[in-house]
Amino acid sequence: MAGATHYLQQMFLNVLFRTQTAYKPAAIYIGLFTVNPTDSGGGTEASGGNYARPQVTQLDANWSAPTAASPSVTDNVSAIQWTGVTWTGTVTGWGIFDAVTTGNLLIWFDCADQVVASGNDVRFAAGGAIAAVFTAPVVAIPA
Repeated sequence: MAGATHYLQQMFLNVLFRTQTAYKPAAIYIGLFTVNPTDSGGGTEASGGNYARPQVTQLDANWSAPTAASPSVTDNVSAIQWTGVTWTGTVTGWGIFDAVTTGNLLIWFDCADQVVASGNDVRFAAGGAIAAVFTAPVVAIPA
């Protein structure tokens, strides 16, 4: 599973239907989960040792153009990497946050479980961090 969090969904609806201006975080960061969240939040982010969320630059050169498919997707052009980690755990998913610590989880994704041991490199190869959003209707209109 994967999804846009309620926080991001509310921001989108406030921009679309109300008077709020468009929301774009000043920076985005990738976090790894050892227990996946839900669209409501929660989950357990990796921690310990030298774990930190890397910042990924929001530039056209760093992310592919969203596809016209359903769902529309984008992916990273360059690798995203945690080198020589000093933490251990089983990574079950990842998410995009609007801050390096705490902040808001915007979108989350599950992945095949990856066991990480101290000394490993953890990496999304180019094209490996695929982001798809709004795979279900944002607004349901009753019949």
